[in-house]
Amino acid sequence: GADFGATLDGKAIAPGWRYQAHADQVLSLFGPTRESRCYLALEGGIDVPLVLGARATDLQSHFGGWQGRALRKADLLPLTSSIETSSASSLRKSIGVQQRKWTPEIRAVVGPEFEQFSKKAQHDFWHHAWKVTPQSNRMGFRLQGNRLDRHSKQDLFSHAVTPGMVQVPPNGQPIVLLADAQTTGGYPRIACVIEADLWKIAQTPIGKSFCFIRTDLAQARQLDCQARKDLQMIAQHLKLYA
Repeated sequence: GADFGATLDGKAIAPGWRYQAHADQVLSLFGPTRESRCYLALEGGIDVPLVLGARATDLQSHFGGWQGRALRKADLLPLTSSIETSSASSLRKSIGVQQRKWTPEIRAVVGPEFEQFSKKAQHDFWHHAWKVTPQSNRMGFRLQGNRLDRHSKQDLFSHAVTPGMVQVPPNGQPIVLLADAQTTGGYPRIACVIEADLWKIAQTPIGKSFCFIRTDLAQARQLDCQARKDLQMIAQHLKLYA
């Protein structure tokens, strides 16, 4: 995730590394310098009930996680009882997780309704920058840029959508669906971000701009396989240094 300038009792700690904290020590996280989200992993995990097989929070529906809401000041989070206290001498040094670098290029494949857009809209989608607006959240990122017009005014039936799908509402400004998106939609789908680049969309800060880079399904599958291999390698390293 993003580097939030974390400190432990005022001493800087690097992202992607494991550290041992003691009672009464204070972990502080500050604003990101480039990206949007960081991840905090605690040994054993936070002890909250499983909902639909996960401990994540759905803020829109108010369930899961800690009381189905965002954390507040003075919240006390229980940890699982499986944690074993390790002495400093017995704690193996983490090798660290290599941080992926965010770049303003998001790869995507053409969507089912791509040909319904004007030639100018098709060109502008791939060759002009898109800015993430403040009206963005975990359901989707609303983008600002050149208006994308359809030459076909045919109404569409509701159809399946997935995270990464780029829909274009009547105002001509695209919406990139994200993790909390609905499963069906009625707006035309001009493109779909490849799975390997979904993290780059999610890490794009509000107000930042990026460009879509056109790719094909074969390359998208190849990049997805490589991303999965990278995650498997991280998992193996975590087991090795546990």
